[in-house]
Amino acid sequence: MPVLHIGGATETDDATRAPAPGAALPPAPTTSAAGGANVRLRSSDLELFTRNLHTQVSAGVPLLRALEQQAKQDHQPALAKLSQDIAVRIEGGSSLAEALQANSKTFSSIYINLVHAGEFAGQLDQMLAELASFLAWRGEIKKTLKQASVYPGIVITATIGLVVFVVAYLFPKFGKLFDRLGDEIPPHVQFLLDTGNFVAAHWPMLTLGAGAALAAVMLTLRTVVGRRWAWNFIARLPIFGRVHADLDLAILMRNLAVLESAGIPLVHALELSRESVRSPASADGLQRAADDVMGGDTFATAVGAQELLPPMALNMVSVGEESGRLADVFQRLADHYDQESKAGVTRFLAFLEPAITLMLGLFVAGVAVTVISTLYQVIRATGR
Repeated sequence: MPVLHIGGATETDDATRAPAPGAALPPAPTTSAAGGANVRLRSSDLELFTRNLHTQVSAGVPLLRALEQQAKQDHQPALAKLSQDIAVRIEGGSSLAEALQANSKTFSSIYINLVHAGEFAGQLDQMLAELASFLAWRGEIKKTLKQASVYPGIVITATIGLVVFVVAYLFPKFGKLFDRLGDEIPPHVQFLLDTGNFVAAHWPMLTLGAGAALAAVMLTLRTVVGRRWAWNFIARLPIFGRVHADLDLAILMRNLAVLESAGIPLVHALELSRESVRSPASADGLQRAADDVMGGDTFATAVGAQELLPPMALNMVSVGEESGRLADVFQRLADHYDQESKAGVTRFLAFLEPAITLMLGLFVAGVAVTVISTLYQVIRATGR
């Protein structure tokens, strides 16, 4: 008989009612993902799906009816298809977590495990509210990442484009005029002319080569070795590296806060958090820390051995573990590193804009001085 969730509680037989306090959380479902809708949702759509579901369930609408209502949203066909698939599975006897697991390409392991914990504790509505807030926070983190990465990329690309335009198109226009100097043409001017002529003559092959190089880099970044190299490179950059490190810490702490609050065992929380951190070294460290906790170490000892947290954060975690307030400490650290990362982005952009402006100014001034000084030599040579 399918379980109907109303307002976070469950209506079913006695064997499947909310567990007694202190009961161990059973493993999350591992149903095969074959046959699920597995639609691709944007983060904002997934947040909308979760928030709509929470609003209805918390108002007392049975879960199956809430999903069927969402399946009627013609203006969002992806969400409608997903809701319909989940509703059919629940009607067939699956729990919500099992139905989500069948759509594991849409829902992350963290999402599925949190829903599983909410169902087990009879607090599905509260867990959906927490998930919606969590997804909204992740959306803000993505905006911060874009601000820290996309804008500099656009500026640098525009700068490179300007340099290529001046060297390959504008500067060669003076070639015939500079030829009047003959052997007296300055070496740096000759170099710029030769470079511009080469680019103008071979631009199709150069463009193709640049595209191939970019594709090779993108493919390399999909490999473990490539991601490690990229992260190590980013970590060494001034300001920018610190911003990315703080963002990773904010993501890790927020994940652990949500999972700990839901009653997910720390070992499992560490393993699940590996999916979210972007640093390959941190992901490996989390797995080793999970193994150490499984072997009997405290959380603080295991994380400290892998150097996953700065000294201040490690000290707070240690105190929180001793006092039984780990979830609160994780939340405080998540807020701290979230603020640090956003402040870091502001500092980085404040540094980048004048730096790019200065670099462009020096380049344009250098080209202008080169052209004017060379023209002056041409005029003098013509006068003789």
